[in-house]
Amino acid sequence: MLMSWSRADDRPRSSKFAGRVRLGLSLLAVCCWTGCGQRASLERLPVHPVQGIIKYGNEKLEGAMVVFHPAPGSDPRILPARGSVGGDGTFSVTTYEASDGAVEGEYIVTVVRNPLIERDGDHVAGPNVLPPKYSKAETSDLKVRVAAGPNQLEPLSLR
Repeated sequence: MLMSWSRADDRPRSSKFAGRVRLGLSLLAVCCWTGCGQRASLERLPVHPVQGIIKYGNEKLEGAMVVFHPAPGSDPRILPARGSVGGDGTFSVTTYEASDGAVEGEYIVTVVRNPLIERDGDHVAGPNVLPPKYSKAETSDLKVRVAAGPNQLEPLSLR
């Protein structure tokens, strides 16, 4: 093996590289062992079942995605809850496990519906077909409150 010498010191460059690799691997091992890079808290907050129905005019929004975004000022440990609208216009939301519900609190609801379209022989999600204001928490006027225990929400209507 050929080694070249650095003018800064008398160690070969390959030895400097090996030292850097060892340092990098050591830091990686420490990070894995201590859990650096993980969320500050992986604590699961209690969730409560949530079911609702959503419509746009008289249309049931089958296939639409509903997301409950914690309202501003909410506990930062509260995660968004999401659900998919069924053929009858109903949905339930998931925070940690399928249809487990949402943490008690206030939420802003967003809704998007991207029907499948055919493109180059494949089926892909097309553009959102609902009013754009419902696609962002900053502009949506849909708000819900999740209480302790089972929640059957009042019907949500997009205008």
